Amino acid sequence: MKNDYKYKLFIDSREHKRVKYATQRCELWGWDYEVKQLPYGDYVCGNCVIEYKTTLDFINSVIDGRMKKEAIDQANHFPYHYVFIVGSVDGGCHMYKKYTKRQFHKTRFYSAVASLSLYTTVIILPRMMDAFQLMKKLFEKCNATNNRVVRPVEKLSRNPCYNFLSGIPRIGQTRAENICTMHNLKNARQLWSLDKKKLMACDGIGESLADVVLDALGNEKE
Repeated sequence: MKNDYKYKLFIDSREHKRVKYATQRCELWGWDYEVKQLPYGDYVCGNCVIEYKTTLDFINSVIDGRMKKEAIDQANHFPYHYVFIVGSVDGGCHMYKKYTKRQFHKTRFYSAVASLSLYTTVIILPRMMDAFQLMKKLFEKCNATNNRVVRPVEKLSRNPCYNFLSGIPRIGQTRAENICTMHNLKNARQLWSLDKKKLMACDGIGESLADVVLDALGNEKE
């Protein structure tokens, strides 16, 4: 492989059924890639990680308790982290019943998604093609060379909001902790709901620093 690619995708070697498709996508995108066993996630590019689950995989990982641990591990090691759940929810529940002779209702499925969303960003997609299209865009935006890129975090927390905020230049750990405490931030949806008024209500955050945070989040400055 060449060494002059703009992006490099690391693909977990245990993604048996999807490795070939993933490498084909990389070649189509003009990206470098490497297939190896990854300690976190299934796909990693720069400072972004994605755990990929089919709906049946997700159900099984909820049953055995793996999913929450995997999500927390990702949040502790990457500023940008996602869980993709791909396929039909009805189809996944049906396949689980077919293989195990036990029910897994849709209400339980969405309850598990809601619980997981406290730790990371969960995205449900209908097809593998859709998942890889979104994956490409996420990796590009999360690794863009502009003010939205965060620096490595020195002190990692189980709170992904703290990890993101403390990596923003001029914010640091103390201000990140103040913001998370003030607004009880625990997940990405809450983080991205921040506006200038909320930020300036926090200790140590004036107008200019509020704008720095909004730039990093990609939010509009009021």
